[in-house]
Amino acid sequence: MLLEDAQWIHHGSQHHRVSKPPELGLTVITPTIEDYLSGIRISKAMVRKGTPVTAVDAIVAAVAINRELKPVTRTSTSSE
Repeated sequence: MLLEDAQWIHHGSQHHRVSKPPELGLTVITPTIEDYLSGIRISKAMVRKGTPVTAVDAIVAAVAINRELKPVTRTSTSSE
């Protein structure tokens, strides 16, 4: 990614650097330190519940929660 291709988005009191790869038309979100800390909290909570998740899953969940996004997976249905 070239620096001039980067864009900044504002969410709450934070600014996030994102890019739109032109070949796919997708937005890339880079996790922040807050996302990683939230991911740790999510991971610990899941372990306490007896259903541990991978670190990647915890970070993806944290990124989505912190940005009020709905994660969509191959197993998601339209009613979820």
